[in-house]
Amino acid sequence: MGGSESDPQKDSNKITNKTVLAQKKLLDHLLMLGVESQWAPVALRCSALRCIGDLVAGHSKNLDALSSKVLGEERQVEPAVNSLLRIILRTSSMQEFIAADHVFKNFCEKNKDGQAMLASTLIPHPNSMADAPLEEDMNLSFGSMLLRGLAMSESDGDLETCCRAASVLTHILKDNTQCKERALRIELEAPMPSLGAPELLLHRIVRLPKCSAMLPRFTPPLNISA
Repeated sequence: MGGSESDPQKDSNKITNKTVLAQKKLLDHLLMLGVESQWAPVALRCSALRCIGDLVAGHSKNLDALSSKVLGEERQVEPAVNSLLRIILRTSSMQEFIAADHVFKNFCEKNKDGQAMLASTLIPHPNSMADAPLEEDMNLSFGSMLLRGLAMSESDGDLETCCRAASVLTHILKDNTQCKERALRIELEAPMPSLGAPELLLHRIVRLPKCSAMLPRFTPPLNISA
């Protein structure tokens, strides 16, 4: 375990191995097991999700491949990142949430283009996000679905969904000044009665520490400082 933090030969071997695995269509198989096979045991789905996160980490082509993947059939086709986000927001399994969050963490780490791609979709849906049935999120963009999760509040009795969405937002904003500046200008759809205007995303972020204590310690703090 000793020695230098980074071994160039080892890093090169990792990249080569990930390239070969991707050429064998491993990403497709992992997405099928981890995302599309909801009938599969939770442990199997979690293992597949963790493998997806490891496969894309630090590998530009695999990152691009994941960002362009679509899942589903016919009218139910949607980007893979949307399906992964839905798992984070909906799953009743904490282990599955952690595994799916691992994918976004590795997808966003040192991947400014990927962060910018996700941040570009952070546009509130014109209809009420908090009141719409969950089934309707198939018609939402990644960003609208994420903002809908952030719009959950004490009155909805869904603080956990809000904090899970905040975890994903943390990965999108980490070490990316442009994404942070974009987030600071976003207005959430639901107005605050006390303010008489739509609530700024920044205001919601400031209130998040109140609910973060309800989640285990693995939930990262949301840091939008430059």
